[in-house]
Amino acid sequence: MDSFIRIEKRCEHKKPTLCVDDLGANALLQNSSHFHKEADFLLRRGIRDVQSEWGGWLGQYQTRPQSELRNLDRDKWQSRGRGGLST
Repeated sequence: MDSFIRIEKRCEHKKPTLCVDDLGANALLQNSSHFHKEADFLLRRGIRDVQSEWGGWLGQYQTRPQSELRNLDRDKWQSRGRGGLST
């Protein structure tokens, strides 16, 4: 109950290994860093809009990257207003 897991396949010492992280469902929704990274990943792939198609917990999970995308866009425009983007 109250679990959200991430499963990654890694190679350690030339052997495939599965790593399982229990992120906690509600704790994950409060993890701003996770969603900031997700939004950054989406932007790098050219995705600027995420539509939430689900209700409940999954709908909340889908809504968070969209909020972060808006924050990143707002920060970008504010940065331009102060003399441009830093490189």
